[in-house]
Amino acid sequence: MPAHVDKPTCSILSSLALFPDYLEIPAVEITPRIAKDFNIDNYKLLYGKQIITSSDAHFLSEIGQGQTILDMEKLNFQELILALKNISKRCVRGFKSYYKSPLEN
Repeated sequence: MPAHVDKPTCSILSSLALFPDYLEIPAVEITPRIAKDFNIDNYKLLYGKQIITSSDAHFLSEIGQGQTILDMEKLNFQELILALKNISKRCVRGFKSYYKSPLEN
């Protein structure tokens, strides 16, 4: 799954400006910074993809800033794949961002 696709550098979209057709990419990860005020209309290349967020933490204080809510029957890798592909009532229900700018107190 391509990570932090919203970043202007070091992401598949910043490098290629598209998702190659030969790659089956059902889901992508966005950073908590973007997830906080995410608007799909600003990221038209993400239409039809499941979108998740995660902390992408580089510091202990960043752990938990991004969280994804999944509908799964069990906690295992196979169920995760089903949810990311939106199969058999498994899905990504949504995500939450608790991002706090380093400039905020």
